[in-house]
Amino acid sequence: MLSTLSFASRRSFATVASAVHQRTLKDIPGPSSFPIVGAVPHYLPVFGRYKPHLLTQYSIIKFREFGPIFKETMWGTTLVYLIDPDDIQTVLGRNPGSGGNAVWPKRVTHKVLEHVRTHELKSTHFNGGIFMTNGSDWVEIRHRHQKAMAIEEIGIFIEKCDQSACDLVSSVNSPSMKVHVESDFLNVLFAFATDYNGMSLFGEKWNAIDEYLDSNSMTQKLIWTSTELNHATGPTDHGSQTWRLFSTPLYKTILKGAQILDDVVTERLDRRLVNGELVAEEGNNSMLDTWIRDGHKDYRKMVTFLSDMVLASIDTVAYSLSYILYHISTNPRVQEKLFEELYGLNKDGLGAPITSDMLRGARYMKKCIKEALRINPLAVGVGRVLTEDTILSGYHVPEGTNIVILNAVTSRLPEYVEQPEAFIPERYDHDGKFKKIHPFVSLPFSFGPRSCVGRRLAEQAMNIFVFRLFRNYRLEWLGADKLDAITTLINKPDAPLLFKFTPRESLH
Repeated sequence: MLSTLSFASRRSFATVASAVHQRTLKDIPGPSSFPIVGAVPHYLPVFGRYKPHLLTQYSIIKFREFGPIFKETMWGTTLVYLIDPDDIQTVLGRNPGSGGNAVWPKRVTHKVLEHVRTHELKSTHFNGGIFMTNGSDWVEIRHRHQKAMAIEEIGIFIEKCDQSACDLVSSVNSPSMKVHVESDFLNVLFAFATDYNGMSLFGEKWNAIDEYLDSNSMTQKLIWTSTELNHATGPTDHGSQTWRLFSTPLYKTILKGAQILDDVVTERLDRRLVNGELVAEEGNNSMLDTWIRDGHKDYRKMVTFLSDMVLASIDTVAYSLSYILYHISTNPRVQEKLFEELYGLNKDGLGAPITSDMLRGARYMKKCIKEALRINPLAVGVGRVLTEDTILSGYHVPEGTNIVILNAVTSRLPEYVEQPEAFIPERYDHDGKFKKIHPFVSLPFSFGPRSCVGRRLAEQAMNIFVFRLFRNYRLEWLGADKLDAITTLINKPDAPLLFKFTPRESLH
């Protein structure tokens, strides 16, 4: 049941001494385990109890069977899954400390990509990248690029991002866009996210929608990489590790994707090389050029970080927008209330640019986005490795244990959210009509020092696209009865995005 503890209070990390009378890791319930393979048979086709591509749905079943904490062993590695928001707060809400005594969040992920970068592509990479690096190396990467990610810094991209959104939104009913609108609007969202990448990271206009049907185009290769590389990461992280013995098909997919990212990034870095040193392009305020001006000129470090940024911000933005558009379009009351807010902020529609003041004033829009990402967050869970012994739901869990935080489950359970399946942006009003949600129930960008490094960029892109689309069109959902998720490394729509777009001007 929902904890009665104050949401502001935090459980302190327990010491070994305080855990003497606690239950231990081996007492945590979970699916039966078999020698060597552990719980793997439960996920096999036909005979398995669970479907690996429906992790959220089957994790809810496990919650009902085992409770808010359970474990699985996969090929010798034990994973402890957390659903209780107090446990989640215990793990993610810990202060890492400062100086030489700091203990920073740790995780293990993207094992193949790390291997590829540190072995096969080591001539262009400094290390595995921000996703899989830990300790002082991770801190150095994070701090090096944190300033350029501040909200006041990324505000310079609003105008160009708005222009990209305008170009797409204004043409949704045009003959050239018909093939995408009638087959799957996700194509358009991929194009928008890719263009935003080119503009914000490199200061380039890519026009991805014009190249969408050309599989050999650079933008299509990037979209392929963002989807297929992430698709291959989950099975290689938690599978049999046979890729360590020989090049499996999934290993080759990740290698191909890493090479595509390298080609795109190094081409742009090479343009900025002057006498062997990176020099910012005059008049270019891209993130790359900002970092160079700030003194970050190590070529290999820039290759790795820029590759990570591209990889992390195409399918993630596109999939998140998918669910935002779906939930708003299937709730007419919400959509009309949203339009009234957006019309009040921008009466001239496509004829007037979106400003930072408009975005700040779109409070109901942000509640709509927040609610959509509560119901359909991008990630099923967040991975961490415990950096000290910890008490979780009464169990003493030792340092070094792999933790999976299942926020996608927590945020859809009536134990923690009133009417969890209902799309109600007003639940975030401070009028007392809804019980306050525990702050660690819904964390679409994770929490703490290791939260999503590109969060501000992603939020800005989503805010601008949603503003433009729902200010200028009324959307009617024509797709499946219910849009849910298929899980690879992240959640993606399980059906095509099909909408009818009616211009607002034609309704008045």
